[in-house]
Amino acid sequence: MSNGEQTSAPNKGKFPTRLAVVVVFCLGAVLLIMSVKPGAPKAPAPAASAREMTKEAFQLRVLHHWFPTENRDDPPADVQALLHLERGEELDGGWQVRGIRVTDNAIQIEVIRPGALFITRVQLGTVLGTLVQTERYSLTVTNTRPGPQFFTDEETRKAVESIAKHIREHEKQVPAPKGLTLVPTKPLPPPPIPGEPTAVVPEAGAPSNAPSAPPSDAPSAPAP
Repeated sequence: MSNGEQTSAPNKGKFPTRLAVVVVFCLGAVLLIMSVKPGAPKAPAPAASAREMTKEAFQLRVLHHWFPTENRDDPPADVQALLHLERGEELDGGWQVRGIRVTDNAIQIEVIRPGALFITRVQLGTVLGTLVQTERYSLTVTNTRPGPQFFTDEETRKAVESIAKHIREHEKQVPAPKGLTLVPTKPLPPPPIPGEPTAVVPEAGAPSNAPSAPPSDAPSAPAP
């Protein structure tokens, strides 16, 4: 056997061995990658059950369920410039702001506390039946929930006065928000005077309901 044949024989044996090593290495790397599992996402914390909640938190949950808020968005910039109030802000009397929006020519502010909620309407001008009046705006109360028997006017006044305080601080510096126009004041008619009869004047051509004078049986005087 020549020297060339002797040197080529070992080289032929090394190639399959190297190929096998590379294949085994690749398979091991693939198995290692597959064995590494990504971290499982953490499960969200379970919501507190009714037994674990305080009385106040449970009452708020009931109100949010039966009387959901009408607006979860932030108020417009011009409304925010006038009120300087945000959702969740605390008011006097244990109340807090739940939502703010502009509708029906008024700023409607949802005010809530455990067991009760109502809406404060802020209108430009003087409104009859207003609860609190600022220099330019009237604040009234409506949509009391679950009902007005659950709280007094004095309790709602505390929250409305808090809102009016914010308005008084900024109403001279900022224009009226968009969506608000001046509400004309309609004076109430004067009450009738008790005991005074009211005269009814019949229209022209209408038959009169007044009784006619009874006929007289006395003979008429002779003409001179």
